Amino acid sequence: MNIRQIEYFLEIAKCQNISDAAENLFITQPTLGRQMSAMESELNMQLFIRSNKGMKLTPAGIVMYREFQDLIDHYKRTVRKGEMASRGYSGTLKIGVLGGLEIGGNVQEMMLHMAEKYPNIRQELKSCSHGEMVHALNRGELDMCISLDLAFAKMRNIRYINIGECDPALIMSRHHPLAEREKICYLDLKEEELVVLKDRDCPAGENLIVEDCRQYGNFYPRFFYADTMEDAILWVKSGLKCAIFNTAMSFIRSPSVKYYKLEELKGRKSLIQAVWRSGNDNIALSLAADYLAKEERDIHYA
Repeated sequence: MNIRQIEYFLEIAKCQNISDAAENLFITQPTLGRQMSAMESELNMQLFIRSNKGMKLTPAGIVMYREFQDLIDHYKRTVRKGEMASRGYSGTLKIGVLGGLEIGGNVQEMMLHMAEKYPNIRQELKSCSHGEMVHALNRGELDMCISLDLAFAKMRNIRYINIGECDPALIMSRHHPLAEREKICYLDLKEEELVVLKDRDCPAGENLIVEDCRQYGNFYPRFFYADTMEDAILWVKSGLKCAIFNTAMSFIRSPSVKYYKLEELKGRKSLIQAVWRSGNDNIALSLAADYLAKEERDIHYA
């Protein structure tokens, strides 16, 4: 039995008449009749009830019609995908990036590589908060996320690649009173309002600031909560507040801001990671991950 015989069977079932089916299939009626007899013989079941009024499906034929229809639909979709793949890989790669994070270096190189080598793969970029990224990854709305390691510390069933590192940094406007200093330590921040994101799905960053302020300055920080990264950046640039982010944030390159590596945190690093869900079989994701991972051992599991 082959695909052509299945298509013959489906056409006869639809027409309920072998002569009409033969005409639609551009073959002779005797040839079509022989093909159906051979199919019934191979399956060892009667598929049609034949009469002068036409051909009707038997109970077994009804079951086979439903299953074969699904089979043919799947076959056609598979062939279409294969035809597209023969002209080059195709599909969509949806990437979420932590809001404000610089995507130069490895990520930029990966995207340029994908665009050049696999032009039929459409890449989509979305700026997200920590919480938005985690939820979108869990729902399958994103294939890959680029963020700091803190965002995914508690997630399981993920794979990730460490693609870079950065330093914690105190960021402020050049017009902020502290911007005149050569170096800054935690005690200098006791009376300052520190901007943090109102992101309850990923409190790890805020908790870390609290721990550091208590350890190195013996005080609880004064937080100002911003709804989005864009709002946080505006408040920093206003000169009224400062923030502890990191050197991977793109806006620290702005001539209107200044950043310091806090004295107590020199030597501490944060990791930048590419993260995806285990079991995601998107070929575009596999190609992107293969490019970012120089060796198989670079891919970690959690």
